[in-house]
Amino acid sequence: MIAPYLSWEGNATYDTSRSQLKPIESRIKEIDCIIHDIEVYRQTKPVADKLETVTFKERYKREHESDLILFKAAEKSLRPYLKDGKLPLIKELRAEHQSLYFVRIYPLITYTPLSYS
Repeated sequence: MIAPYLSWEGNATYDTSRSQLKPIESRIKEIDCIIHDIEVYRQTKPVADKLETVTFKERYKREHESDLILFKAAEKSLRPYLKDGKLPLIKELRAEHQSLYFVRIYPLITYTPLSYS
C-alpha cells in the first residue's frame, strides 16, 4: 500500500509550493549575505580609515592586508544596497529575514498528516 503522502496529487502540491518558496529562500540567503557583509564592513572600516592618516602607508598596508581586502570586498558587495551613501539597517534586514522565515516555515507548522482510511 502506498502512503497517502506519496500520492501523485501530493507530489503536484509539493512541486507548486516548492516553486513558490524558492524566491523566498533565495531572498533569505541574500539577506544573510548582506548582514554578514555589513558586519565585516563595520569591523574593518576603522583599519581602512586609518590608512588615510598613516605616514608609512606601504608598511601599514602590509600589516593590515587581510583587513583591507575584506573591507574592499564587503564595500563592493554592499554598493548596490547603499541608500544615499548609508548602509541598510541590520535591524530592518533581520525583521525582513524573520518575516520571510515565518512565511517559509508556516506551511510546515500547519501541516497535518493524512489519516489512513
